[in-house]
Amino acid sequence: MRLPLQITFRHMEPSPALEARIRQLAARLDKFSPGIMHCHVIVEAPPKHQHQGGLFGVRIDLTVPEKEIATRRTHPIH
Repeated sequence: MRLPLQITFRHMEPSPALEARIRQLAARLDKFSPGIMHCHVIVEAPPKHQHQGGLFGVRIDLTVPEKEIATRRTHPIH
């Protein structure tokens, strides 16, 4: 990816292991579109998250020439 990847953690402490995995997977996006100009990944723990192993939401915002793509994934329980 040409531009730096931006990763944001909300309602949780940043995780170096999770950040490394996100960077690894984001690098694979170049196979699908080498013109990606910006990628922002937001990982969000539900409010009042009290223990590990919980359900997290993930949002990915991509900017490609002349378009913006946004996707969100949450657990079906929410």
